Amino acid sequence: MGPEHSGRVRTQGFGVTPTRYFPQSESEEGGGSGSNFGHIASLREEFRSFCDNQMREFDSFCDEMR
Repeated sequence: MGPEHSGRVRTQGFGVTPTRYFPQSESEEGGGSGSNFGHIASLREEFRSFCDNQMREFDSFCDEMR
């Protein structure tokens, strides 16, 4: 896209570039962030725990229905 020129970001005045006002995260730039990977791992573990709990409750319900 070419170099970004210092300009005007609405309500922020002159000299502010969009990139300085709206910084891109590493994942948007194609890098990747360790904190995002950690958060995903945490969500996966939480989901596994939730599924395990639901299966136990379902098994208990089925046992009661017999």
